[in-house]
Amino acid sequence: MQQSVKKYVATCIQCQQTKNITTKSQSLLQPLSIPTTPWTEISMDFIVGLPSSNGFPAIFVVVDRLTKTTHFMPLKTRFTAKIVANVFLDYIVKLHGFPQGIVSNRDPIFLSSFLCQLMRSGGIDLHYSMTYHPQCDGQTEVVNCCLEQYLRVFASDHPHQWHTYLPWVELNYNTTYHTAIGMTPHQALYGSNPRLLPSYTPRKTSVDNVDSMLINRQEIQNELEANLTRAQTRMKKYADCNQLDKNFEVDQWVWVKFHAYRQQFSARRLNFKLSKRYFGAFRILECIGKVAYRLNLPSNS
Repeated sequence: MQQSVKKYVATCIQCQQTKNITTKSQSLLQPLSIPTTPWTEISMDFIVGLPSSNGFPAIFVVVDRLTKTTHFMPLKTRFTAKIVANVFLDYIVKLHGFPQGIVSNRDPIFLSSFLCQLMRSGGIDLHYSMTYHPQCDGQTEVVNCCLEQYLRVFASDHPHQWHTYLPWVELNYNTTYHTAIGMTPHQALYGSNPRLLPSYTPRKTSVDNVDSMLINRQEIQNELEANLTRAQTRMKKYADCNQLDKNFEVDQWVWVKFHAYRQQFSARRLNFKLSKRYFGAFRILECIGKVAYRLNLPSNS
C-alpha cells in the first residue's frame, strides 16, 4: 500500500504542477573556465537609474575575468548600441586590444544586431547569461554592488556630482586587495602597485590649478572618512539599542551561556532543549578586549 501511494504521488500531474520543491537546487554550480591571459575574457554590464550628473545617468562597467581589473565609463542619456560600441573601443580596445570572449546579461543593447555584428567581426565570442540566472554574470554584479557602495559614500550628500568621483573610485577599486586573486587587480595586471598621492598641504605648489585639484582630492578623502565614520556611528547607535554595556574584570567569577552545538566538554547535557542555559562558575583569567575574556574552562580531558 505504501509503495502504491508513493508511486501515485510521484506520477500525479497535479502534484508536479502545484507543489513547491523543498529539496536543494536541481543542478550543481558550473563555474566559467579561468582565462590564461589578461583581458582576453571579460564581462560587462550597465548601472542605470542614477541621478543625472553632467548629463550622465548610467555607467558602463567592464571587468577582466582574470586580473579583476575594472573600467568604469559614464554614459550619456539614451545611449544606443553604437554609442556603447564607441565607448568600448575608446576605453577598452585601445588599452587592451580585442578580447576573445565577453560575458554579459541579456540587455537589449547587448542583444542588438549592431553590437553583435561588430563584436563577431572582431572575432569575439558573446556569452549571455540565462534568464532568471544572473549567477552566470555574477562577477560583474558583485563589482556593480561595490561601485554603488563607493559612490554612495562619496556622493550621498551631492548625488548629482557622482561622475567627478568615478576616476577615484576606479583607482581605489583596482588598488584594493582582492582575496580571490591574493593581490590587487593593478598588481595582477602590471606586476606592481601604483604610487598613490600622499596627503597634501595647501599652498605647497605655486600653480593655482594644481593646488585646487589636490585640495579637492584631499577634501574628497576627508569627506570619505567622515561619511564612513558617520555610517559606523549610526550602525553602532542602532545596534546598541538592544545591548547592555556590561564589563567584567580579572579574577571575577561569571556564569557562561553555551550554544547547544559547542563546548560540550564543559557540561554534559542529556537533552539540549531541557538543559540548563548557564554553566560555571568560571574565573576570568585575562581581559582580551572590551567584550572578550579568557576563562579557566576545564580541559577536554
